[in-house]
Order: sequence, then structure tokens, then C-alpha cells
Amino acid sequence: MVFLKKENIFIDRFFFAGENRIWDVLAYKLLYFVKKTTDMLRKLLFALFLICSAGSALHAQPCGILLYSTEGKKFKVYTNGELQNAKPMSTITLCCFPMDIVKVKLEFEDKSTMEQTLYLRTGFIEHHMVTGKKIVFDSYEEIPQQYSDVTNVTIININGGNTGGGNTVVTSRASSSGGRGCSSPMADRSFYEFYGALKNKKFDSDRLADAKAAVQRDCFTSKQVKITLGAFKFEDSRLEFAKFAYAHVYDKGAYNTVKEGFSNSLSGNELDDYIGR
Repeated sequence: MVFLKKENIFIDRFFFAGENRIWDVLAYKLLYFVKKTTDMLRKLLFALFLICSAGSALHAQPCGILLYSTEGKKFKVYTNGELQNAKPMSTITLCCFPMDIVKVKLEFEDKSTMEQTLYLRTGFIEHHMVTGKKIVFDSYEEIPQQYSDVTNVTIININGGNTGGGNTVVTSRASSSGGRGCSSPMADRSFYEFYGALKNKKFDSDRLADAKAAVQRDCFTSKQVKITLGAFKFEDSRLEFAKFAYAHVYDKGAYNTVKEGFSNSLSGNELDDYIGR
């Protein structure tokens, strides 16, 4: 006589039931064992999934954004519904977001607004132009080491002055070591004024002289070097300036983006050879 309590199955005369009945009981026991084992495995796999998800979240790389107006217009920035700067600014860098999808709303001084969802690269600060009625991607750079461990969204005030608001304002800059060619680059508004004047020069030789003087005096970002290449008419002038500017660029790690300003790939290869890549 056998009594299976779990399923309330009573088997009478087990040893005299014949071969078929014995195999039925064995099959049932096997199925019961498989079911219990499967339940345990399912719970174990779910626990492992939760552990892995938590670990992934802890080690996820942050994201950042730099927003600047090509027309010098000042604006307040809301990210995911939260105001970041109480005082309007024409250029602002925000770091570090724990997620790579950020809803951005800009409120200008004339009370007009602009809204857009940005999909960011993890581990990088993306540069976006505020132009017309759109926020347009321009370039990106690696998040500086001093900001990589920030756990809340922080305003990096790269233009000086008081940003206002309740967020932390970071005004320190990295030294020339660690991929930095200078302590602080030219503000975007000043750069576009310089760029407009540069394009009005009559000869490439004059443009080249003025551009070299500006980058040596004020320091550029890689993005600004790339834009400056557009002022030259000849590829030789572009290449000469790109080589010269490398020693005076703020974010050397992003200098690869400068090659986008050339009209052919050979210039990009020569630039790589020059800087030892």
C-alpha cells in the first residue's frame, strides 16, 4: 500500500497491481520530481536575473548634454520636468544623467518654449545646438573624470558667472594633463563671433593667421576646430590649421571629430599620422 500525500493519491495493492500499474506510478513520481525541480530552477533563474539587473544598474555609465544657442539666446532648461537653471543661459552643460533618454524643455526669455526627447550616448557629453525650432546634435566628448562619479544632475558652468538654481555648480577645470591641451576653452558665443569675422577675410593666408592666433590665445574645443575648418577654401589650409590646433585644444580625446571638416579622407589620415594615432 502506498499513499502520496502531496497529491492525495492512494494506490491499493501496489506490489500486486501488475507491470503497467507499477510503470504508471514510477512515471507519476518522475513527473512530480521534474515539476518540483523546474519550479526551483525558475525561482533561481529569476533571482539571478534580479541580481544581474541590479548590478547592471549600479555600473551603468552616466550621460551628459551641452546645449548652446547659435544665436546667443538665453534659456532655462528643464530635464524630465525638473528645472536645472533659474537664471537663463546661452550655454549650459548638464552631467550626469543615470539614464540615456532625457526629455528636454527649453524656456526662452521671451517665454517661448521648445521640447524634445534626446537619446544620449552613455559615457559621453553630447553637444547639441539650439537653432530655430530644433535641438540639433553636433558632436560629443568623453565625460571628464572629475564628473564621472557624480550621482545627481549637476550644472557644469563652463562660461563663468552665477547659474542660479538649487543645483551644484562646478567651475573647476582639468589641467593640461590627461588629454587636456588647456584649462578652459573659448565660450561658444565668443567663438561664433570670431568665426563670422574669420569667414569675411579675403584670403586663406589671412584666415590661417587669425585662426592660429585665436586658438593659441583662447583655446578651442575639438568641435570648434572642426567648425573653423569650414572657413577655409583650400584643403591644405584646413590640414595646416588642424595640425597646429591640436596642441591648443581642450578635449584632445574628441579630436577625431575634426576629420569630419576635411573634404577628403587623405587629410584625415595625415592628421592621424601627425598626432601619432
